[in-house]
Amino acid sequence: MTRKTGLMVASVAVVLATIIGFFILLSDEARPPEPGEGPVSLRLGYRPGALGDITPVILSEFDLELENVRIETVPVPDPVTGMQRLMVGEIDAIAGIPLESIIAELKGNAFPFHAYALAMDTTGNRAVSIVGNREAGIEDIADLANRPVASLPTEQAQWLLRRILIAAGIAPEDVNVVIYNPATPLAGMEAGEHAAIFGLEPAVSRAAQEGHVILEKGPISKFLYDGEPVVAAASLITDEFYSQHPKAYQEFRDAFEKAREIAENNRAEVRELLTLRAYGELSPDVAEQVDFPVLVIPSNANREITERFVNDMIQDGIIEEYVDLSPLFQER
Repeated sequence: MTRKTGLMVASVAVVLATIIGFFILLSDEARPPEPGEGPVSLRLGYRPGALGDITPVILSEFDLELENVRIETVPVPDPVTGMQRLMVGEIDAIAGIPLESIIAELKGNAFPFHAYALAMDTTGNRAVSIVGNREAGIEDIADLANRPVASLPTEQAQWLLRRILIAAGIAPEDVNVVIYNPATPLAGMEAGEHAAIFGLEPAVSRAAQEGHVILEKGPISKFLYDGEPVVAAASLITDEFYSQHPKAYQEFRDAFEKAREIAENNRAEVRELLTLRAYGELSPDVAEQVDFPVLVIPSNANREITERFVNDMIQDGIIEEYVDLSPLFQER
């Protein structure tokens, strides 16, 4: 072999080695990490502008220095879509899903998820409230007799509102429950059609900012369950993620705890984040006064009241059969 030929062969060998090495590198980057190799991606669904669980905002915006899990927040438009995406594996977890949507899934034969957090309706916390119309002269819940009071357009919400008004002293024949559009919850009050609304944050703070009167904070707990906290929503994660990625799951749970502490101790900073488009684009005046729901770790301590709540729905025909609530209260 001549020197020139030898140099050409050597050059080709170097080029081939470089190409092979490049593709090996690409292959390694594309391959999902094995246990212990690096962070596992957890796709966490959340609803922009919904405050049933504020922690996805914090997990996305605060640097919590995670090693085993990489949390990717994924916006979903509504609870039904969120549950569907969880069911088909497009996301691994979903935050702040109302109890009504979860019960609809729990009635099926398989529920391959469990709750990692519960959002509670608590007396004095205005995450769930009844707000009176200032223009209608509403100053007290007793003023709502024979007046149209609007709820979310779900059977459970209307049922709850009717029970609350009766428990607050309004005669059953004087209760007038109507519905509002979730996209424009205050439109009926502004048009003079609704004397009050039974609503959630941030609609409650929007109403307060416009001068309407918050009549009751945490009315489900106060009027129906002797002041005991009641599950209003839950944050769910798949059993598959829990079983396949134990280290990532535990770090995610630890990160959730940190986020819960941040929400409690840095409210002004977290509220400011809610003005960003990704999280609802609230006006600064509304964002600075929103109340976050009380978040707790699932345990049997919250189970008894919630089972009473579900049994009440069965008794009144809101749901037709027994629902196994155990996935919401398993401590993991």
